[in-house]
This record gives sequence, structure tokens and C-alpha cells, in this order.
Amino acid sequence: MLKRLLRSKRLLIVPPILVGLAVIAVLVSMKKEIKRVEHTEKATPVKAIYAVVSPLAPEVVGFGTAAANRRWTAVAEVGGQIAKSYLQLKPGISVTKGQPLLQIDDSDYQLRFQQRQAELRQAQAQLRQLELARASDEKSLQIQQAMLVVRDRDVKRLAELRLNQSASWSEADVVQLSQLQQQQTVQNLLNSLSTYEAQIESAEASIALSAARVQEAKRDLERTTIVANFDGLLANVALEEGQYVAPKETLLDIIETTSVEVETQISLAQLRRLVGGPKTAVPDGVAPNIEFAQQGVLQPAMQSLPAVQSLPAVEVEVVTRSGASEMRYSGEVVRVTPSLDERSRTLGLVVRVSNATAAGRREISHASELRPGSFCEVRLRSNQPTSAISVPNAALVDSMVFCITDQNRVQRRQVQIGFEVQGRTTITSGLSDGEIVILDPASSLVDRQLVAPTFSDAAVFSPSSPSSLLKNASSDQAVRNRASVGAAQQEVAR
Repeated sequence: MLKRLLRSKRLLIVPPILVGLAVIAVLVSMKKEIKRVEHTEKATPVKAIYAVVSPLAPEVVGFGTAAANRRWTAVAEVGGQIAKSYLQLKPGISVTKGQPLLQIDDSDYQLRFQQRQAELRQAQAQLRQLELARASDEKSLQIQQAMLVVRDRDVKRLAELRLNQSASWSEADVVQLSQLQQQQTVQNLLNSLSTYEAQIESAEASIALSAARVQEAKRDLERTTIVANFDGLLANVALEEGQYVAPKETLLDIIETTSVEVETQISLAQLRRLVGGPKTAVPDGVAPNIEFAQQGVLQPAMQSLPAVQSLPAVEVEVVTRSGASEMRYSGEVVRVTPSLDERSRTLGLVVRVSNATAAGRREISHASELRPGSFCEVRLRSNQPTSAISVPNAALVDSMVFCITDQNRVQRRQVQIGFEVQGRTTITSGLSDGEIVILDPASSLVDRQLVAPTFSDAAVFSPSSPSSLLKNASSDQAVRNRASVGAAQQEVAR
């Protein structure tokens, strides 16, 4: 009885299970079929350019401050009160060579000049007096010598008379005494004439001294007038009329603005790349220390540098910026510093920019002139282009480019960078001619990412190839790229 009861309770579980299975079967039969969505990779649109071999002129960019080619400081050579200024003495006033600027009171110097002239005339008069006295003594000597001859004849005649006892001894003594007196007179004249030469030399020396003093006084008188030494602009003027100035006191400065010089520092490797020459062990961008100089690395490098005469083949452009405005000037390399800078181990190149001449210039020079003190960017460009693979600067991320493979996949590639010129950078290794490079690569690009490149006229232009051929080539390549993108998408879908 008990066994039957237990068996009947177990059978009660079967109906609910059957009902549940039936419900599941109904639900399964009523379930809608889920559509299968195939995953496709989306191509990222990018701008691209061909890496082509093109002739590029090496360019070096440096910086420096413009300085006046010549600067003259007017220093007072004589002291005195400023009596007159010939123009408004203010910085920036234009002056011409020889133009009077200042007049120092010359009253005392006029008197001194007249005094020196009087002393000179006095010395000249003394010389003429000596010459007249010598001429007079020479004539007197001739007369006295003639008289001495007469006295000599008298003595001889009395001696003959004395032998004949026709004359007394007293008469003979008188004649002989007269002879001796005449000899004394002649001797005195001879002694006097012998001293005239020294006296005349002394007088001539006095004249020379007086003449020198006259010239000195004249120069001091001329120095009271300050004149411009060359064409230029006044600078650092700090004086007024009536002010007393002492000798060696600075009065004003004049700077020449017809030409301005800019000294820029470049490395030896940059200079050699610009004008050609052998390579050295000093790499570009590295500042050699004292050990390089001691080991003799820099000396042969300096000896292999070109002379200044070979630098005119380099095109020079000087750029100044002030806010949004930019001014460009053409220049020329005039000299190279004889030694390297001790701190940066770079070489100084001095570039000269010629402004308009001072003739017809107003007191305030044209704003277009390059002024001393301007911060300048100096661009040195060789006139001998070099053929090399180059890409726009925007295609570089540090020293890496993003290439596009035949399957339109991204390939990151490390390259060796050369020089930069006109917004392009040469690639020395790591990139072949004709490869496609992405412009302005986004930071999200990764290797093997699918891209859809597009080419613009600016992106494919190269100075080494006709632009029309490059445009046609870019259009054909774009068509092939679109076809490759479609094929790649179909492959991913499968």
C-alpha cells in the first residue's frame, strides 16, 4: 500500500516537466532569426605625398643682432663753453659728412692763434736781421782787409827808409802799431762772421718752433668746430648750448645706417654643407669641447674652410619680425671671424645689408631700413642645388615618417634626416624615391592601419619634375588607391 502511494507521487512530477518542455518548444518555434552583421574595417582618409628626388639648395639659418657698420664718437679735443649748435641736437637727426654740428667758444683760441703768429713774425724778423748783419760785416771785412794791405805796404816802405836812415824809429813804430790795429779789426770781423752760421740756425729753429706753435693754435681753433665724420644719424646726444665741456669729454655719437652688419654663428658642418668641403669628425649640432681643440680636430677643419671670396655664391637673406609684420633684406657675406666661439664652438659670419643712401633722406629715416639693434634671422642659401629625397616638414614626427604600402596600410619608418630648406627636409636614408608618405600624420595612426590617401597639387609638387606630370601621376595613383581600398574592404569582409 505504502509502495503504491510513493510511486504515484513520483509520477506527479512528469506533467509539469512535459508542460515546460512544450512551452520551450513553442517559444523556440516563435523566435525570430537574428541577422548576421559582417564586420568591415573602415579606411581612414589621409593626405599623402610622393617622396621624390628633387634639387634642393642647402640652407643654413642663424640669428644675430644688427649693428652699425661704423660708429663715430665725437670727443672734445679742446675745452670751452658750447657757443652754438648748428642744428637740433637730438637722437635720430640725419647728418652728412663735413656738416658742422657744434661750435665751442673760440675767443681764447683766436687770441692764442694771433699770439703764435706774432711770435712767428718776430722770429722771422730776427733771422732777416742776422742775415743783414752778416752781409754788412762781410762788406766791412773786405774794406778792412784792403786797409790792412795798405798798412802792410807802409810798414815795408818805412823798413826800407829805416835802412837808409831816412826815417826814425818812432815813425816806424807808429806805422807798425797801425798795422797791428788793422789786423785786430780784421780778426774781429772774421770772428763775428764765424758765429753767424750758428745764430742763423738758431733763428731758423725758432722760426720752425713758432710755425709749429702757429699750426697747433690753428688746429685748436679748428677743433672748436665739431663736424660730422660721415653720413649717418645722431645718437647718444646729452649736451646743450652754454654747457662747458672739458677736453676728452664725450659729446655725441654718429652711426652709419647706409649699411648694417649682422654677425651670426653657424657650425663648421653647416658651413661646409653650404659651400662644400671635406667632412670632419665634428658632427653637426655638437659643440666640441676643449679636448677636440687639444686633439687637433678643429685645426684641420678650420684650414679646410673656404675663403671669403668663395662666399658671394651664397644667397643671403635677412628677416626681421615685429608683431605680425615681417621685413626681408638681401645681404652679402663680407667676412668670417678668425676663430671659433669659445663657448659654442661655432664660427661667426658677418653679413652686410645695404640700406638706402643718405642723400635726400629725411631727418627720420624710412621705416623700411634695417636699424641697428634689430634681432635678425639670417638665411644663407647655396646657389648650387643638391639632388636628394625630400618631404615636407609636416610629414615628419621627430625622425619618423608614416609610409603607405601597396595594400594601403600604414608603415611607421625611422629615417635619417639631412638639412631643412624651404619647408622641406631631405632624407638621407630610410626612404626610397617614389614612396608615398602621409602628411600631418595623426597621433592615432598605428602600423598596418587601413588608410585612404588623397593627393593635393601642393603635396605632389616637386621642383625636380614638371608639375603636370606629377599631377597626372597622383591622379592615377589615387584611382589605384581607391581600387585597393575597395579590394581591402572586401577581403576584410570575407
